[in-house]
Formats: sequence, C-alpha cells, structure tokens
Amino acid sequence: LAAETISEAIIANKFDKKFLLGYEKKLYQNLGKEISLSRGIQKLAHNAWLFNLVVNKARKNSMLRETMTCMFDDIDIRSRLRKPSFYFKLLFD
Repeated sequence: LAAETISEAIIANKFDKKFLLGYEKKLYQNLGKEISLSRGIQKLAHNAWLFNLVVNKARKNSMLRETMTCMFDDIDIRSRLRKPSFYFKLLFD
C-alpha cells in the first residue's frame, strides 16, 4: 500500500499531507477491522481470571480449542470472541 501510494504521488506530482493521507485511508480499509478485533481481544485478555477460564475450558473442549485456533485466520470467528455472549455461553455450557 505504501509503494502504491508513493507511485500515485509521483505520477500525480503531489506530495502534500492531504494527498498522502490516502495511504492511511487505504491502510484502514484493509486492516481496520482486523486491528479493531485484535484490540478488543487484547482488552479481554487483561482480565486474568477470564483469560484463565477460557484457556482451561479450551483445554477440555475441542470445539472451543478449534475456534480459538481458527481465530488467527478468520476475522468472523475472531469477532465472536469479542462478544460477552460468547463468554456467557462458555461459563454456563
């Protein structure tokens, strides 16, 4: 994305801040959802008791273990891990 933006800037002969902000917009369009999801999961991980609960449950539950493993590749699965309902079900199932 950076190389693409530099190329566009050279072609357009525009190097001002406004033009180069296009890079940030492209970056956010491509990574924004993933960054947001990752940040949400990081916030949850700050609760040691919750993190320990999830790890212990995953150790005993193959479906949960698979979900957690797949979250690194699948943004939709990762979004489930941000929802409190996921942990509520985890506690009471």
